[in-house]
Amino acid sequence: MGCITASAVFEGERSYNGNIFKLDAHTQRLIQSGKLLGFEIPYTASEINKACNDVLLANGLTDAYVRPLAWRGSEQLAVSASSQKSISWSPAGNGRTCSARIA
Repeated sequence: MGCITASAVFEGERSYNGNIFKLDAHTQRLIQSGKLLGFEIPYTASEINKACNDVLLANGLTDAYVRPLAWRGSEQLAVSASSQKSISWSPAGNGRTCSARIA
């Protein structure tokens, strides 16, 4: 997996009643963190916010943890500077984590 040999940034976000708490602030921090590590996330803040909300809707979740993740690297063990993006989520309190890659 790319995260093992790459630079990664993520945000841990919590949704309450279907609303992700301080979503805009989390997304801005995610984008800034990528820049601090020397890579740019190829999505706008509004696209990332929409993807986070879409994950909740698609899974019928209202109270959950959402973790947008971006990494610089590849799925191969090699020197690479490509960017990969995914969002993971966990229904609140069940201890399971799921993830989906953003195309």
